[in-house]
Amino acid sequence: MGSLVSYFKEHHGPAFFVRLNCAYYLPGLPLALLQQHYDSTFDSRLGSHAAYLTRIISATLILTLTLLCLPSVPASDAPTLLGLTSIMGAFSWLAHGTASTVVSIFPPAALVWLQSGFRMPEIYTLGKRGDELGGK
Repeated sequence: MGSLVSYFKEHHGPAFFVRLNCAYYLPGLPLALLQQHYDSTFDSRLGSHAAYLTRIISATLILTLTLLCLPSVPASDAPTLLGLTSIMGAFSWLAHGTASTVVSIFPPAALVWLQSGFRMPEIYTLGKRGDELGGK
């Protein structure tokens, strides 16, 4: 999203990026709290392996379906864009929370690699942006 600031500003005005960030980050908090509350219940019913697998597959499937819907939404349809962004934000939290829990059974270095993977898009975007600004 950070790489599209100028696009959103041009199409929806400068305040839209703030609304977009709120739509992405805020819906995940209730989902994370529900996950924290119900994780042990699902783990005891399904077993940890099945519970983690169900959560990560569900989150990935919903994220994929949401991303496939995005290209068909007109740039002028801000409410739909914000709604889809909210879905992506909520299920990104779910996927991240699940992956962070699973990584705890591995050696500590695994967490570094997990977080590096989550942050790699920003690093890539910064590199590409540097190229556009006359970097490489």
